Amino acid sequence: MTPETSPSKWFHYVVRREQPTVRLFCLSGAGAGPSEFISWGKSLPAWIETWPIQLPGRERRMREQSMTSLEGITGAVLEAVHGVQAELPGARTAFFGHSFGALVLYETCSRMTTLDPQAVLGIAVSGLSAPHCVSNNPMGDLSDSELTERIMSFGGTPKELMRNPQFTAWLLADIRNCYQIYEKYRTSATQSPLDCPVSAFVGRDDFEASIGDASAWNDHTTADFRLHVLDGGHFYLRPQLLRVLSLLTADLESWSSR
Repeated sequence: MTPETSPSKWFHYVVRREQPTVRLFCLSGAGAGPSEFISWGKSLPAWIETWPIQLPGRERRMREQSMTSLEGITGAVLEAVHGVQAELPGARTAFFGHSFGALVLYETCSRMTTLDPQAVLGIAVSGLSAPHCVSNNPMGDLSDSELTERIMSFGGTPKELMRNPQFTAWLLADIRNCYQIYEKYRTSATQSPLDCPVSAFVGRDDFEASIGDASAWNDHTTADFRLHVLDGGHFYLRPQLLRVLSLLTADLESWSSR
């Protein structure tokens, strides 16, 4: 492990548990950071320990350069997760990713299970179409004004924040970077199915992932698959948080009993 992949740098808002049996590594979507998961650590049962992932270029690492390749992000996250596993053995590893975060953790999970089919308890992907589905909302090459208009049409970002030039510049750069990575990946994805269970969470009115495209994640696992459809759009997580945590807890419980 290097200083660049030290757990203290890559994980924030971790609520330590006395004897966790599952460590849940979480990653948010474009334009968001680990603070999205602040409440998860205390809201989930004591046997689940939540580890929100802090990417460069976001929140506490705002001054750092964002990473521009999926391979680079995945490799760094993988090494950071391995660092936690080495320092704190005993608990099983699970993942929850939303949107772009789901893509990163899916790739991380794939690399881990390729080396060891038992390395990951399971993964929950949220607000993301299955890798083989075609995107209907290309955004990576939009101009600043077009991208701003698209972001505001989605909701989820307060208008007062968009009046702050510094915040707007950061948000546009982060979202554009994530979409450019995502759209490039989608045209060349040939991933083998995972050997661990997959649960797909999706908002009923999500503009990014239809229910059909979310259910297509079933093609990407040789193990159990569950589809959870919740009221709301791409940002369903916040208003539906208690329901999400209840479903996720049930999934983790089921996976643990395999």
